[in-house]
Formats: sequence, structure tokens, C-alpha cells
Amino acid sequence: MATNLSVRVSLRIRPFTPKELLGNATSCITPLPPPTNTQIIMGADRTFTFDTVHGMDATQKEVFEDMKENLDGFIQGRNEAVLAYGQVKMDQNVSKLKEQARRGGARDNNKI
Repeated sequence: MATNLSVRVSLRIRPFTPKELLGNATSCITPLPPPTNTQIIMGADRTFTFDTVHGMDATQKEVFEDMKENLDGFIQGRNEAVLAYGQVKMDQNVSKLKEQARRGGARDNNKI
């Protein structure tokens, strides 16, 4: 999906964590249904528009396929920017890896 836009912004609404699900968490973000699935409503009345919106049920593969052209350009050295914010548990995963490395233990790829 080639575009001539100078800036392209995609949003992924992350799924709830198991702890959030157990606590009956609710989302403050409501994606609008197709064909207007490029907008969200935050709270009661704040609307935001993006080039692409991926809801909580989006898979990693769907998000990757949407961003693939931008990622390819980034890797090839074109003037691209890829920003990620709010990676769930990333600090915990890094801490686990550091602790395993300190102890000389093997990394279990299924748990990270």
C-alpha cells in the first residue's frame, strides 16, 4: 500500500493484560467501526483520526503487514521514523534476560 504522504500515523490499541482482565478493566478508547475505522473516540467525546487503527483484537502479523513498507524503508536507510510507545512488560523482560545472563542460565524463548 504505497502512499505519497509525508507522515503516516498508525495506532494499535493494546490488548488488556491478564491482570487487567481479572480486574474487569474497561477501555477509554473506542475505535469506530468500518468504513470509518481510521478514527477513535477517547473518553466520551474526543475524536482522533489516524491513517490506520488496529483494535485490541489485531494480531502482531496484521500490524506488521500494515507497517511493512515503512519498516522496509527504515531498514534500507530511507528517511523513515518508526516510533513505539508503551510496550507492555518490556522492562520486566529485559530484567529477566539480565538476571539469566548474570546467573549464566539459558534463555527460555517461550517465556519472553
